[in-house]
Amino acid sequence: MRSWPRAGPAANIHPINTKGLTPDEAARAYEATLKDLYGAQTLSIDRPARYHPARLGSDGHTASLLPGEPILSEYTRWVAPVPHGRPEPRISLTYPRSTAAAW
Repeated sequence: MRSWPRAGPAANIHPINTKGLTPDEAARAYEATLKDLYGAQTLSIDRPARYHPARLGSDGHTASLLPGEPILSEYTRWVAPVPHGRPEPRISLTYPRSTAAAW
């Protein structure tokens, strides 16, 4: 198995909590966390989000923007469930949130 680089201080790591939650509940809770960290309810082009997605999935992917999934046309939410396309349901950043990162 691949060894992942150190992510930095624990205070900078914000995993998605899925325990006891439906994928939609987990996505909404994580979106609330991201909005709190960002300090606003809406994204602004003048204020990029200061985050660097590392490994968002157990297989090392950074988003589950899969063909044919409703998440591909989601432009309001920052995080959404991806219930199909893989054996297990997933939670992913949406296009607006993914492209708001300050690389």
